[in-house]
Amino acid sequence: MNIKFLIIIITGAIINILLRAVPMLIPNIKNNKYIESFLGYVPYTALAALLIPDVFSSGKNVLSIIIALIIASIMILKKQNNLIIVFLTIFIVFLFNNYI
Repeated sequence: MNIKFLIIIITGAIINILLRAVPMLIPNIKNNKYIESFLGYVPYTALAALLIPDVFSSGKNVLSIIIALIIASIMILKKQNNLIIVFLTIFIVFLFNNYI
């Protein structure tokens, strides 16, 4: 194994452990309302960042891509479950590419 990859893996593990351990070590931190509202949108932003490039590169039919993106955007704005959004988007693209 290349030493460069090993360093990347170890560094990622250390950062992950620190991010999970620091809140337990300092339990009396008062949360800021702005930070809480900002962190509330992180899952939806991450979902959009993962979903949009894959939607545009995976479909043969441009119409299926546009419809899936619109439906996913509406569901994200309504704050639906992320797992449901991903599966529904995949299903819509599959349906349009194979049957319509």
